[in-house]
Amino acid sequence: MKYKSKVNRICFLSPHSDDTFLELYHAISNRILQGEYYLCTVFADSNYVDCSQTDVYKDDDISEMRKNEDAVFAKKMGMHYFFLKEPDCLLRFGDVYFDECHHISKEIITSISEKLTACLEERKIDCIIAPFPYGRKQHYDHRLLCEIAQNIAKCKQITLLWTNDIPYSSVPLDKVKRCLWHKKLSREQVLDKVSNLDQIYPSQTCDYYKNAICDNNESIFVL
Repeated sequence: MKYKSKVNRICFLSPHSDDTFLELYHAISNRILQGEYYLCTVFADSNYVDCSQTDVYKDDDISEMRKNEDAVFAKKMGMHYFFLKEPDCLLRFGDVYFDECHHISKEIITSISEKLTACLEERKIDCIIAPFPYGRKQHYDHRLLCEIAQNIAKCKQITLLWTNDIPYSSVPLDKVKRCLWHKKLSREQVLDKVSNLDQIYPSQTCDYYKNAICDNNESIFVL
């Protein structure tokens, strides 16, 4: 069933290339939310590839290659694609997982919020969808994007929806205020998603992501 939203332009905020694919491939494929779709990769400057691919790609080429993979995904899904040239956390300070002892500065939240807001306003976006980190295992950039999305929604007249932070975590349904869409993928849908991951994001494909696709549902919700 499609959710009849009151918005016209929906932007899926992806911390890095492949995140939106992992979280909502089938929701996007089936146009669960009605409207014009946009994909924005926020931390697009990166030299990360799966460890099995390190001999295949050169560091200097990785950022462009990952953006190209996102562009292929966006074209396949009929989405408009844009990105911010923000460095990911590995480039910023060499770590991935968020620790409560770490401090996310207001300055970086404000700086990226302003850049992203300008892009959203230019495209007249009225709804954003971002992954919500939940539980102990949280990626630093995903946690940062969560703060940025909340900051934008608070300051601007824009609807904020959440999705599960696959492959890291899922929010239990009893913790959400309103679930707009929830789908347990069939075996055929899982195989289709894994196959498309291999084709669209060869630099990121790994068993960890494939297992996450098998073990997690796709959801869109309000907190």
